[in-house]
Amino acid sequence: TTIHLSKLLQGRTFHKRAPVAVKKIKAFAGKLMKTNDNRIDSSLNNFIWHQGVKGVPGRVRVRVQRKVAEQQNESASRQRKRLYTVTSLVPVASFKGLLTKKAESA
Repeated sequence: TTIHLSKLLQGRTFHKRAPVAVKKIKAFAGKLMKTNDNRIDSSLNNFIWHQGVKGVPGRVRVRVQRKVAEQQNESASRQRKRLYTVTSLVPVASFKGLLTKKAESA
């Protein structure tokens, strides 16, 4: 999925752009996957911050995956499965003509 960050950060103070971009990506992933625990991969974090706090890229292509958290105790089979979302970077040369693809669960 492509996230249009410049649209989400329009008019934002320069020293808040990268932190707000991270929060917006987490909110996007939570809304898409219906989870409260949303995590950003280090490659995506580096891509957002690589031009500094105010030089956030205009668009970013991401892969959003919902995963099951591992339980610590023995009664894990009775409890509800805890889900979390991992958002990672998909490097692309151009954003033209890209469509959203739904991956099959493995």
